[in-house]
Amino acid sequence: AHYLALYDSDPSQLVQTKMLLERVDRTIEDLQHKRADLDRTLRELKDIKAQCQEHLRQRSDADR
Repeated sequence: AHYLALYDSDPSQLVQTKMLLERVDRTIEDLQHKRADLDRTLRELKDIKAQCQEHLRQRSDADR
């Protein structure tokens, strides 16, 4: 909404439009970095989960 308000205030202004474009580009880049971090963290957590499940399965088999 912040971005549209800046643009809607006077869409004929080149400076405002360029500022908007720069902000949008920075936000996209920031979100892409955050998504990469989230994807990496999710992979790590899934690996840890699988290791825990395997450990529990092995312990369960050994206790039989």
